Amino acid sequence: MTENGPAIARRRLTAALRRLREGRGLTLTQVAKEMEWSLSKATRIETGSVSVSPSDLRGLLDLYEVVDAADRDYLRQLGRTARETFWGNRYRRLLTPAHYTLISHEQSARTIRHYGPILIPPLLQTGAYLRALIDHDLAVVPMTPDDHTERVALHQERKERVLTGGGPAVELVVDEAALRRTVGGHPVMAAQIQYILDLYDNDCGLNISVLPFPTERYVGMLSAFTILSFDSDEDPDLVFFEMRPEDVVEIRDQAVVANALHHFDLVIQQRLDHEAGRDLLHTVHAEHLGAIT
Repeated sequence: MTENGPAIARRRLTAALRRLREGRGLTLTQVAKEMEWSLSKATRIETGSVSVSPSDLRGLLDLYEVVDAADRDYLRQLGRTARETFWGNRYRRLLTPAHYTLISHEQSARTIRHYGPILIPPLLQTGAYLRALIDHDLAVVPMTPDDHTERVALHQERKERVLTGGGPAVELVVDEAALRRTVGGHPVMAAQIQYILDLYDNDCGLNISVLPFPTERYVGMLSAFTILSFDSDEDPDLVFFEMRPEDVVEIRDQAVVANALHHFDLVIQQRLDHEAGRDLLHTVHAEHLGAIT
């Protein structure tokens, strides 16, 4: 069972507040007037852009005529959890809003699924592999040496938190193209694939698969994507498409999520079985080792 953190609590609270407002037939403009707030503040609270203080939440519950003690207690508890500090906040200046949403929701997910046709999945990348990607990306997104170091630190902490036993079930599909693409040089790739091999037969809820080429069917996904699924019906699935390393686009439209799940199923149908996947990893690992001069 995963733990519901501040991101999930804020998501549930804002959805509940929106339902309550709509149930009372009020607009955000009317709420702002009744609460003596700016419209901007009312909007930011309901969209989850800012936390809602205990006094503001109490005022909203009164305005929406929430009288049931259990309902009020539940919403106040959501408010308390939503105000807790998320570990990734110290890296927030490095993250796009969508990437922040992805990282803040991962530990609360029941299942994380990821497939990418070009690069090693982020949760499997070594520090050296990521540094090579960042170095290549500097031509597009300049950053200071401190930013470079902090981005690698964020990556390492994210992996440790998600892949620790007791967290979400994680299903990662590694494309053969990503294994053979020489990111950072053959030594970096040999170490990267050895890292994957070390995790391949783990017992901590991490399932690694290998998609060979050529596959029988083109799966239709040119971008890497991650799907987060949650325990509760209150929390719809989310899908994130990776535009560049460390830059993602968040989609909440459930039709798009369903399409991503369908394509992930197509990938799973074409993956190698466990033994064959391990054999391919060893083969490509040996090729990178053999190319080191």
